[in-house]
Amino acid sequence: MFLIFSFVPNEHPSRIKAVYKDDTMRFRLPLDFRFVKLKEEIVERVKLELDSFDIKGLDDDHEWVCITCDEDVQEFVDISLQSEDNILRFSITDRFIFQTFDGTNEDQLRKKPSKRNAEKIESSLISSYDDLKQHFGKKLNDVAANLGG
Repeated sequence: MFLIFSFVPNEHPSRIKAVYKDDTMRFRLPLDFRFVKLKEEIVERVKLELDSFDIKGLDDDHEWVCITCDEDVQEFVDISLQSEDNILRFSITDRFIFQTFDGTNEDQLRKKPSKRNAEKIESSLISSYDDLKQHFGKKLNDVAANLGG
């Protein structure tokens, strides 16, 4: 997913053009808009979950830089005010969330599990391993029997 915002600063609320896939959207935000307002506008227009995407801005060195707070947004507004074309560009990408077969996501895996949960996870892994070993062991025995026979 790729979304570009073109920012045209002036004395009035900023005009922003957003391109998402084949769609172009236009809207206005105050010149001093905040990071949260930018994220909320994306959520409203593109129908994404608030924490399901990341934002990067194209800086004056033509490098994509993560935007994570109000100071980052203001830095890009300042850069755009000094540039010839006065355009502020953002790239919006889906935030990848790793999820295991049991529904545990990446954030949950980073937390240290309780002893009870650790034992439960260990038991589940052992059970899965035993199931795989039994299934593939039987298959390997069948293949060996067919080759030898």
